[in-house]
Formats: sequence, structure tokens, C-alpha cells
Amino acid sequence: MTTQHRFHRPRLRIVPAIFAVIVLLIPVALRAQVSLTSTQFQLPTGTLAQPFGIAVDAAGDVFVADSGNHRILMLPAAGDSYASPVVLAAGLGTPGALAIDTAGNLFFADTVGNTVSKLPFSNSGYGPPTVLVSGLNTPTGLAIDMFDSLFVSDNSTGRILYFPNSPSGYGAPTAVVSNLNNPQGLFVDGNRNLYFTDSVTNFIQRSSWTGIGYGPVQKVIAVKSPNAVTLDANQNLYAVSAATHTLTYCWWSAGPKRYDYCTPLSLAFSAPSALVLDQSGNPYIADPAANEAVELSTGNLAFPNTDTGSSSSNFSFNFKITGGTTIGAVTLNNPIASIPEFAIEPQSTCAASNYAAASTCFLSFTFSPASPGLRVATVQVTDPTGAPLITLFLSGIGNGAIPFFTDAAKAYFGTDLASPSGVATDNQGNLFISDTGNNRVVEIPFQTALPSPSKPWRSPELWNPWASGSTPPAPCISPPAATTPSCRFRTSPRAI
Repeated sequence: MTTQHRFHRPRLRIVPAIFAVIVLLIPVALRAQVSLTSTQFQLPTGTLAQPFGIAVDAAGDVFVADSGNHRILMLPAAGDSYASPVVLAAGLGTPGALAIDTAGNLFFADTVGNTVSKLPFSNSGYGPPTVLVSGLNTPTGLAIDMFDSLFVSDNSTGRILYFPNSPSGYGAPTAVVSNLNNPQGLFVDGNRNLYFTDSVTNFIQRSSWTGIGYGPVQKVIAVKSPNAVTLDANQNLYAVSAATHTLTYCWWSAGPKRYDYCTPLSLAFSAPSALVLDQSGNPYIADPAANEAVELSTGNLAFPNTDTGSSSSNFSFNFKITGGTTIGAVTLNNPIASIPEFAIEPQSTCAASNYAAASTCFLSFTFSPASPGLRVATVQVTDPTGAPLITLFLSGIGNGAIPFFTDAAKAYFGTDLASPSGVATDNQGNLFISDTGNNRVVEIPFQTALPSPSKPWRSPELWNPWASGSTPPAPCISPPAATTPSCRFRTSPRAI
């Protein structure tokens, strides 16, 4: 059996909470071993034609639904390499979504034949496919829970169907979610909560398991035109979008139990449609427009909780160069560039340079939260052409009182707006308002601090609306009292 070259998977050491506390008390840097190789590695599947499904089993074997060639391929794991691809089933209709149950059986949806079939697994390998479910209407997504119950996105009917598993087989389906626009990707977490994509509504949505059934649909996080979704062991969320050609990563904030931050990774996808994680948390993506299936290399570093206004000890990623590599740049992306809560320390040795095989370098980081709650950043190591070699995700919790707002603490922006319908901020903190009634977009530039209401001073960029004779909005009084918080100075909006 011949093998295909494959890079070493990232070796990331999870930091126990007790050890993280020790790191804060002693001047020792913690390091996680990572292999620095191409972050987007094309799997050696041979020629594909519109691969619409991908799955990975517990042993690291990769399965691809080669839709245009009407077959399902398997890439057997062979240590840090893959064996030559094996055709598990051929002459199929249009295989798409894939799923694997706890026994290793492989399930696939046929989007044209409107069926779900099973390739049974045994010690001697995979048997021929048998149809489990028929009479569907464009099944585009599959998921299997811990009890091997089956979930199917029945795209054309706008439903997600639930087939309970039993010793005698799958029972009659129940529509756990209905009236969807374009349901596709499915994922069931360890608590049996069901996550799904609807590319028309631009949201990842969830129906939570109540103990006796599935509850009402909740919007989880906004992702433009999502096609597939999955969660890692820490509940961080990954989604791909064929429309935006990206993989989006969202950090789970355990305190408020929500996704506070998402970052799209600009990886060179054409139209990614399927997504799965392996046991190490590495994403695998099927890209039918590019006729390829890829494996990605990522790393995660969670800092210990750190008081706002202070800094953590140094934490480091130690990179092992598994092949000759040239680093072009190392870029740290804080969500607000003017507030660098994460920083690369000067003692870091990974920089723009040529690295021989088996050499090492490291990147050292500190975490200095400016605000309480979950804080995040990404780091990309790129080659001289700008192509990413590896993407790192940094996160940490800032300790401190969570601010809340009352009527007395209001600050008014853009009081000349007419029917404003949306707001957004960029990574510099500038505020953009959709001023629908005036058919314009207004920008309010970011300021690191507003002047104190008790000190009525002005600068060229800060102004008082009452100085020009404009009518103050309620509940302010006119003329405004110097101590009225809601009448404080603000940045001047401008139409763009």
C-alpha cells in the first residue's frame, strides 16, 4: 500500500487551569509545540469532481463524497501520512453530505435520488450501500448524535427531520424544525443540541434538546450565507460560506454563554460547502468549485484570566519546521487596532526569514485586557507571497466589573438621523449608521475617551450640539447642565 506525503498535524498542549495559575506566579513561559507547514493542504485524493461532502473518523481516516464522479472515497490514515485513496462505493447518484456513527458506519445523502444510505462497517471493511430513507426532497445535510439518531436537512421542504434510533432500526421521522428558507449544514453537540445553517437568513441557528424533544429555534450568531457548521470540544464554532469563500471562527464565551467574537479567515477557497473537525480540532473542508478537499492547520492559545489594566506572563507557541520554509511576515490582528490587548513580545524568534527543515522558532505573546469579558485576536504567519502558513487563535478573559448602562448614562450620536436602520463598527472602532430616511451612511469617528461632562471643553473633533443652536434630544434639558451625563460631548458624524 503506497502512501502520500502529508504534513504533521499540529501538536497543541491543552493548558490545565491549575497550571495556568502557576504560570502567573513564576517567570516561566509556557510553550505549545506546533508544526509550521502549509495551513491549507490539499488532500491526496486524486482527481475530484464537485466534492460536496467530507467526514473524518476517530482513526483519522478521511471520507469524501466525490459527487461528480458518483462515488465515495476513503483516505486511510497511515501515521502522519495517508494511504492511497480507496473507492468505497461507485455508480452512485449524487452523493453529498456525509456522517459517521459511533460504530464507524458511514452515511451519505443523495441530493438527486432523494435518499439517505448507509455503508456498514465491520472488521473486514465497508459493505455495499443500503438505502435507509427515501422520499426526501433534496437532502443537503446530515448529522448523527451520540445515540446514533439521524438528522437530515430536507432542503426543498425547508425542514430538518429527526429519525430516532432503536434496536430495530430508525423510526418514523419527526420535523424538529420547519419553515426554513435554505437549510443545509447540521451539527449535533454533546448535549444533543442541534445547530444548523440557513444561508438565506445569514444566521447559524440552534434548537436545544429539552430532555423530551427539541425546543424553539434560536439565532446563535450571524454569518453571511453559511453552508456548514461545526463545534470543537470547547464549543468554539466554525462555519464555511460558499458565497464569501471563507471559513469563519467564533469564540465561545463561557461566562455569558454566547459567541461574542467571530473572525473570517481569508483562505483561498472557491466555494466551500462542507466542514468537519478531526479529533485534534483541525478543520477539513470540501470545495466543490475548486474540485478539492483540504485540511487546515490551526492553533489555539487560551490565556489565564487577567485583571483589566494588567498584563499576563508570556505565553509562547514553539514551531517545529517540518520542511524548508520561508516566513514572509507575522501579523497580529487585534479586533480594535488602536487597543492592542494582545502583543507579540520582542524576544520572539519567528520572523521574515528562511528556515531549514527540523529548525525551530517561537512566538511569545502577552495579554493586557483593557475591558472585562472575553477578548480575542488572531495571528497569521504567511509566506513571502502572503499565503497563510498557519493561523493562531488567541483568547483570554479580562477580570473586572462588567459595565451596564442606565438612562442617566446615555450619549446621543447623530441626532439629525431619519429612520436609522442599522449600525456597525470597523476594526478601528469607528461607528457607521445606516441613515435610511436620508438615503446615506453616516460615520462617527472613534475616540479613545469622551471628555468629562463636568469639563465643558471643545476640540476640533469634539463638539456640543447645543453650541450651534440645535435642539437637544430628550431627556436632556436646555441649556444642558454640565453634569448631565447624557449631554456629554461626542464625535462629529459625517455622511460618507
